Amino acid sequence: MKQIGAILLFLAFTFSVSAKPSEKDSNFERKGKPIVRIFSDWHTGFGDVSSESGFEIQRALLGYSYQFAPEWSGQVVFDTGNPKNGSFEETAYLRKAFITYKKGDFLASLGIIGLKQFKVQENNWGYRYIYKSAMDEYKFNNSVDAGLYIAYNFTETLSGDLTISNGEGAKKSQDENGDYRYGLGLTFVPKENFTLRTYYDYYVAPEDNEDRSFEDQSSIAFFAGYKNKKWSLGMEYDYGQNFKFEDDNSKHIYSIYSTVVLKKQWKVFARYDCLRNNSDAYKENNEDVFLTGFEYIPCKGIKVAPNYRWVHHENAQSFKNENYFYLNLELKL
Repeated sequence: MKQIGAILLFLAFTFSVSAKPSEKDSNFERKGKPIVRIFSDWHTGFGDVSSESGFEIQRALLGYSYQFAPEWSGQVVFDTGNPKNGSFEETAYLRKAFITYKKGDFLASLGIIGLKQFKVQENNWGYRYIYKSAMDEYKFNNSVDAGLYIAYNFTETLSGDLTISNGEGAKKSQDENGDYRYGLGLTFVPKENFTLRTYYDYYVAPEDNEDRSFEDQSSIAFFAGYKNKKWSLGMEYDYGQNFKFEDDNSKHIYSIYSTVVLKKQWKVFARYDCLRNNSDAYKENNEDVFLTGFEYIPCKGIKVAPNYRWVHHENAQSFKNENYFYLNLELKL
């Protein structure tokens, strides 16, 4: 597995050598732009078991992107958010730091990158500041990690992508065994506005020790979606096996979401998620989530979304249902 690190370094060296100045580059105007994206909300629960209420800054992304040449660009982004440790302090970490080479139908990114395993689903859903996409929400994979991402458009309707990453996420360094996570995706657009995608990843387990044995982890996802200027519909099924490298610790996700554009500034949306665990030890995490609401866009860069959320815990002993009202806000430059 150590050879993968050498391959990544070789690719980085190859890209840098190929980036020789050309006449076309000399006429190119370099440019950059700041990245600012803030998620915040006010929320309150109602009912016997949903007493939580308060204001919250969920996340603030601050960074900069720069176009060095027609084929070369880079990006650095810091993520500041609540560490959920019971205090009011905010913590920051390096969320993205990568360089990208893009020419024709080929693209490659190297560094701390945003992973693409659920990006198509997230784009169809469209409300990341309100609720994460299903695979992200239920921890099927990290949204960012250190590694290499390669994508290629085979035809106008078919594209593929390959990811090699550490597997631990952007907040952690590579494990001492040097084991990697591999992902392969195919996206098919048979007709305008309609998208099909399948994705598979494989995560090599660490070596067994005296306390326990480890099993390799894997997941597979299927998505079908339609999106135009008036409405969208997305459906996905995700299956993960041996989570936390534990034998028979598997999850299933069924998720469906839709948006209808009422007017230029108003949208109505709804979503339903169903999470099921195979292992008896984790069945208490089984849940159904339904949310619906409106999105109002008063001007470019600002979104406001009042929404209702219902959470049903299938195997909970003390309570079954939770009910919340949220007022979510996104600011984006």
